[in-house]
Amino acid sequence: MTAGPAREDRGAAAPLLAVRELRVWFATAAGRVRALDGVDLDVLPGETLAVVGESGCGKSTLARAIVGLVRAESGSIRHRGRELVAAERGAGRATECTAGRGIQLVFQDPTASLDPRLPIGAQLAEALRLAGRDAAESAALLADVGLAAEHASRRPHELSGGQCQRACIARALAVRPELLICDEAVSALDVSVRAQILNLLASLQERLGLAILFIAHDLAVVRQVASRVAVLYLGRVVEEGPAEHVLSAPRHPYTQALLASVPRLAGRAAGPAIGGEVPSALAPPPGCAFHPRCPVAFARCSTETPRLLPTPVGRARCFLAEAARAEAAQPEP
Repeated sequence: MTAGPAREDRGAAAPLLAVRELRVWFATAAGRVRALDGVDLDVLPGETLAVVGESGCGKSTLARAIVGLVRAESGSIRHRGRELVAAERGAGRATECTAGRGIQLVFQDPTASLDPRLPIGAQLAEALRLAGRDAAESAALLADVGLAAEHASRRPHELSGGQCQRACIARALAVRPELLICDEAVSALDVSVRAQILNLLASLQERLGLAILFIAHDLAVVRQVASRVAVLYLGRVVEEGPAEHVLSAPRHPYTQALLASVPRLAGRAAGPAIGGEVPSALAPPPGCAFHPRCPVAFARCSTETPRLLPTPVGRARCFLAEAARAEAAQPEP
């Protein structure tokens, strides 16, 4: 995928999508699950922002909250400055996000994302009609994603997984979105098909000027596609910055542990696996949520919550990064 806006241009470019202090909590019999607990991130026009983290960190909940499939407890989601989270905030009442056509979501399981009863062409025609476009444009949409005209008459079970995902991408493009959210959109595909879909997304991004929020757990894929990376842990962004810096010189111990645990060609990881289990979102640990598993945690980490502060190349939520930033700001003797 294209690298998107250069870092030096980020200050001048207004965010296409701005998420601020986003909280999504789910009520359960055991209590309230803090799926997202104060997420802050921006997506710039034309860039690819990858969101990474372990299973259960809140990646898919973030995608669904942005498009309004789950309700936000509080916070702000703005698309080109327009608030998508409803202004009503009654006592104890969740707020509703109403994403417009400018943002579309591509799901992990392409077969389950399509209506099994309808031919692909009919599903594209329905999306086009809802967007106020001519249903006859479905043939052009199929061609845009590398499908032949004959695929229009086939039902999802008659297509391969890669072909179904192409159809899902075509359906998302029917409304001419500015931002495409790919929620593990290639993780269920074979390696060769995965590369084809990534190349398709790169081609569409360059031709249509799409921004992409790419949710993934495969750091090798993220390294290939992302211009920036945001790392989630237990519903919060713990590090964010240009992909080349986050993936080569991470500031947060959790990011370092994620990268160290990736298997290499020799069959071994570069470092030890992350110790312990992910804490329960029903009762997150006090202080830094990562401190029970962090190899460099100290007393302050268990009592105080670090802020997401700027680093020389991005942002990190860690007292060690905060101390390094303060030390760098000291004048030389």
